[in-house]
Amino acid sequence: MTYGSMEASFVPATLSERVRPLSFLSQRGRSGSEPRRASGRRAKKRFRRSVVRRADQIGAAEWERLMPKLVSIYQERFGGLDAATIADEIVWRGEQTHLVLLYGPEGELGGFASFCPQRIEVDGRSYHVFDSGAFARKGYSGANERLARHLLLGGLREKIRRPWLRMHFVVACASPAAYRLLARNAACMYPRHDLPCPPVWLRLVQAVSEARGMQPVEGEPRLVHHEAIFRDPVRSSMSHTHDHDPHVEFFKRINPRYTEPRLLLTHVPLTLGNLVASCVPALRPAYLRWLRRPKR
Repeated sequence: MTYGSMEASFVPATLSERVRPLSFLSQRGRSGSEPRRASGRRAKKRFRRSVVRRADQIGAAEWERLMPKLVSIYQERFGGLDAATIADEIVWRGEQTHLVLLYGPEGELGGFASFCPQRIEVDGRSYHVFDSGAFARKGYSGANERLARHLLLGGLREKIRRPWLRMHFVVACASPAAYRLLARNAACMYPRHDLPCPPVWLRLVQAVSEARGMQPVEGEPRLVHHEAIFRDPVRSSMSHTHDHDPHVEFFKRINPRYTEPRLLLTHVPLTLGNLVASCVPALRPAYLRWLRRPKR
């Protein structure tokens, strides 16, 4: 899906490109086995490095090597889309698409994110809205956190440089886990169980849905249909880990058929106050991991 070019160029700020894992996760047992959590489950790998690339600056030969890896990462989580559709709609999001390549502890490509700004007109006003998504192989965690940090820090820098820009982040959340992560990091977002949604923001979300060619669910403009399907719908439900979390409960209440899947369009207004308030909790996990890094 291709969108028109934008006047605003969004280049995310670099943030702790090498993040060390928590010390108790980085230590192997005496037998050399993989680290495990206290519950006995195998600990997930965290991304150690991220590289941001402008998609239009990647050459054809590099795309041929890179695209099969990105398609493979996406297809570990979702089915129902062929490689060409994934390349055109998931990886490439428009003329100003940025790729965030995520590398694991051994330098392997374990995940990626992509985002692109687009201009949306609502009620005679122009808004800069970011279309994005993040995906990781099984056994990894932190893809959405990396994307959130790049967008929040880059948005804060752009807002300070050009405060008149009306910047917004609209993401289609496919699971309770994705929605909960956004709700816990964004100081102000919609929809949310404890915040009423202003009508103008609902109209903005509807305009974004139309611009992206999404098919809304009848009677609920915040929900859209999608052709992809979960490989592991039980895992995506968070039914055992966050049963009583208010964000998870709210997501399941307004989007009970999300495993079909139906996506929830979630909106974060990137005002200066929201960016500053949101950057602090988004950066805290990386700062704590840096403090607990193994001493050399």
